[in-house]
Amino acid sequence: MFPTKEAGDYFNNNVILIKYQLDLADPDGIMEKYAIRAYPTFIFVDGEGKEYSRFLGGANDAKTFIERTQNAIKPENSWAYREEKLKSDPSYTLEHIKYLNSVYMQDQAKEMLYALFATRSVTENFSKESVSLYNSLITEINSPIIDYMINNQKEVIALMGEEEFGSFLTSKANSHISNKLMRLDIEKPESVKDFETELSKINSTPLFTSKYTRFLVDNLNNIKDKNIEAVFDNSAKLLPELNTADRSMVLSINTNVARICKVSADQDVLNKRMISLFEIAVAVEKDSRYLESYRSTLERLKE
Repeated sequence: MFPTKEAGDYFNNNVILIKYQLDLADPDGIMEKYAIRAYPTFIFVDGEGKEYSRFLGGANDAKTFIERTQNAIKPENSWAYREEKLKSDPSYTLEHIKYLNSVYMQDQAKEMLYALFATRSVTENFSKESVSLYNSLITEINSPIIDYMINNQKEVIALMGEEEFGSFLTSKANSHISNKLMRLDIEKPESVKDFETELSKINSTPLFTSKYTRFLVDNLNNIKDKNIEAVFDNSAKLLPELNTADRSMVLSINTNVARICKVSADQDVLNKRMISLFEIAVAVEKDSRYLESYRSTLERLKE
């Protein structure tokens, strides 16, 4: 199973390998036991099954993967070392939260983050380093940090700036409702009601609402009626008017609209509609990172 003799010699002499295809089945409850949220996750455990360390993602070659493994089993990268450092050096907490986020242990990271937030000054809580972490970790509006921002706008804006303050809140509202949309089951009334409630809550709060969330309101009946052509048409009209963030979110709806609406659509027809939308996005997008992504997607769709 090893691509090189070097890899075989190293792993056969240093670790016992066990592979689980967890996206197919998990009869032993491995995902819950080890809080696995992304693939591939490589977990190192002792003889009793207690986790020693972990890392995410593979490598482009055997040498790099061996180096990642060697780094993971160093004592200073073990959970025991991290736990002791947390006890002896409270200033390490933020770095540990970053690590938890990097290995997709977001629930644990958020729990520690919210506890830390309650103990620090507003200046510390809204430093550039802290806000950067919030941006990568917080994906919903149900957060004590966001509650604080809404209830203490003046002091937070003084630290973040009005533009960043506003874009942060709308981006979290967009992520929140998009996550709900991806889990929407239009065949189940309770799922639809939950989504409508969340969408109404966002659009009734000026700090959360955006052209993207209003687009969802305007097209909710089309989604419930499985009228994906109307969603495509309305998206095409709106895309040039949107900012970069909202444009990206509207495109993501169309990428998933057939699945969300639970319709069997001709793939060639869908591709043609998506090509037309991404051509619009390429024509109007100013952000170079998004523009490159849209061009790449357009090329792929045209293949």
